[in-house]
Amino acid sequence: MDGLSDIGQLSGRISSRFEALSPQLRNAARYLLDHPDDVALRSMRDIAQAAGLPAVTFVRLTRALGFADYAELRNLFQNRLREANGSGNGGRPYSLKARDLQRRGGTSSGSDGGDSAALLKELFGAEMDNVQLTYEKNHPEALTKAVELIEGAARVCILGQRSCYPIAFFFAYVYRLFRTNAVLLQSGGGMVLDELRGIGRNDLLIAISMAPYSTETVRAARFTHDEGARLLALTDDPLSPIARIADRTLLVAPGTPSFFHSIVSPIALVQALLALLVARGGKDALAAIERSERQLERFQAYWPDEGSPQSGRSR
Repeated sequence: MDGLSDIGQLSGRISSRFEALSPQLRNAARYLLDHPDDVALRSMRDIAQAAGLPAVTFVRLTRALGFADYAELRNLFQNRLREANGSGNGGRPYSLKARDLQRRGGTSSGSDGGDSAALLKELFGAEMDNVQLTYEKNHPEALTKAVELIEGAARVCILGQRSCYPIAFFFAYVYRLFRTNAVLLQSGGGMVLDELRGIGRNDLLIAISMAPYSTETVRAARFTHDEGARLLALTDDPLSPIARIADRTLLVAPGTPSFFHSIVSPIALVQALLALLVARGGKDALAAIERSERQLERFQAYWPDEGSPQSGRSR
């Protein structure tokens, strides 16, 4: 690529060469600049179809603008989208982030705790920002469409590995209070992919992963896609390996001053999905929750309130 590093520079090059372009190439150039997210996420054939132009037009435009191929041109748009979603340094080693964390908050000075107090304020502020960003990234329509996918599935498989396992577990735990078709995929004995055997067109996999992406989760998502089942991705980047093949993608903001990505906003997003499912679930959901409550009470799942009528029986 001849020295271009961002969309702004590309726009300048297009402007400088616009008069020399054919009418068809001008239309293609306008489409690229008017639909940057689509260019980053969709194939050249899809872009050409949406623009009402032959795919070869974009090949010719690529050469006219000085790129080796369309992938090189598209890379500018993908980099822009990664930066916009705050995932530009997701691959930075944990050890380097941990050293930064120690330099910034490893000492206390003054009566108010000094550096530690400032770091704690920044940590909690980042989490509040993450929840707000996650809300802004996911239009209500996107959440509704995701809920419709879940509602329409014969079987709902949930997968989150490593740091994303608590998110998957929480979704499955609460979901089972009002629906019985959930399967929490777990790696005990290396059985995740075995548990996906038989997944079909009427089933759904909810795959949860953030950079660095779990190999097992990506493989499971690809298998699900290949088998024709539906895929809902909860991830941090619209270009992540699970988002690129998903039927629906919900985005989370995991940024934090700490050395490890945050799971606060994914938990908030999962809570929103669960609340919507119950709100739309009608009498069946209410009846199922009441049955779950009776079962929990029967097994004395929770420590009783000392003042409740139950407390005497549990002692």
